[in-house]
Amino acid sequence: MDDPRERPAGDAEPDPGVASVARIYDAYLDGTDHFPVDEEAAARVIARTPWAKPVARFNRAFMVRAVENAARAGIGQIVDIGCGMPNDPSAFSAAWGVDPGILVVGFDNDPMVVARGRSSALASGRGTLLRGDVLDPWAILEDLEPLVDWSRPVALVVTAVLQFIPDDRDPWGLLRVLRGPMAPGSRLVLSHSSTDGTAPEVVAGVEDAYQSATAQIKYRSDEQILAFFEGTTLLDPGLVAVQDWRPGPDRWAGEIPDVPGSVVRVAGAVGVLPA
Repeated sequence: MDDPRERPAGDAEPDPGVASVARIYDAYLDGTDHFPVDEEAAARVIARTPWAKPVARFNRAFMVRAVENAARAGIGQIVDIGCGMPNDPSAFSAAWGVDPGILVVGFDNDPMVVARGRSSALASGRGTLLRGDVLDPWAILEDLEPLVDWSRPVALVVTAVLQFIPDDRDPWGLLRVLRGPMAPGSRLVLSHSSTDGTAPEVVAGVEDAYQSATAQIKYRSDEQILAFFEGTTLLDPGLVAVQDWRPGPDRWAGEIPDVPGSVVRVAGAVGVLPA
């Protein structure tokens, strides 16, 4: 991709009248860092598919397991793009639960997320949360330059983020920019809403519910999602529904709705950059 060196425009303060992707996700997780407009947007999605809340929890739990796995493998640098509200469990708590000395850097384009991070202990020690947008990976890399040792492996976390980037903005190219300086042995932790395993009417309903949010959701096929992992070797079990990636005791996944045709499938995998 060309490097336009243009930071995405954005308000300095959160707009309580426009639903935010990060705050809608917080509502799915029963957090407290969202506005009524976000709660209403989440409710519209849940009305179309009661799987919305449990699959959001499955996705967060997948991220936690993948970060813990990377930390246990000795990766001491975690970069979480589109990290969302840093509520527990998060990439921060997952990494530090294995090794408190791990560097964790989160980025989000939502000013409320950044304010929440700065008001917490994340701004001290080995963790920080910065304003950044995946649409401008060059700016993210600039911000990471004084923090990350690119000669050592990094775990790049991009969970449920690229589904909010339309095809015409080339999410595959944006990710290639972010992966550019990563050393061999680095990992890509990625999840994305998939058309494979999600009924077309559910896809249409969820996409419609996000039309008035800060970003619109775009479901993609497993084949399109696998293209994000080009040049990596997938850890077992490969690309699967996030709840099936090395499942563990996800204590807070909640009850799974038994509603035929309402399943939402989010696919996830972990890719390793070869030597």
